[in-house]
Amino acid sequence: MSTTNYFTAYEALEKIQGLHSLSTLNSWANFIQKECHYTFRYDYATFTNFNKGIESSNRRKIRTFSTSEIQLLQKGVHLMPTLGRDKTLRQLFDTDDKYNNMNHHELMAVIWEKVETNLKEIKNDIDKLAIHCQELTHQYKDIHQKKDEIYEQDNTSSGWFRRKR
Repeated sequence: MSTTNYFTAYEALEKIQGLHSLSTLNSWANFIQKECHYTFRYDYATFTNFNKGIESSNRRKIRTFSTSEIQLLQKGVHLMPTLGRDKTLRQLFDTDDKYNNMNHHELMAVIWEKVETNLKEIKNDIDKLAIHCQELTHQYKDIHQKKDEIYEQDNTSSGWFRRKR
């Protein structure tokens, strides 16, 4: 089982070379979530407030970044000067972006490949179900035959368990 490390925005900022602003990181993450339909993981952190001499603890929802997300953002820092922010972030985080840039024939080829893959998976599932159905049929016949044998033995009994009147 693989464990993924998650880092707060402050920790991610320290790991991304060339990015120096927390507000920039947050604006990138907001753009990624809104425009690329990508979902980051959120955790809850406890903060202690000392307002007007009263101590209280609050839980706040914070965005966390995985190691792979930090690596993608690091690539983005290097690509942004040539591609620009929007195009870079879409290229790195938007899975549908590559489809938007394809022409009709390329897109049809990708769709057809996915359909064929799904059909192969469905065929494999059907084959497994057919084998399982055959096994169940054999089990049913065996149980039915055993039931008939027990019933035959019960009818030929000598009356040991008959009720007396």
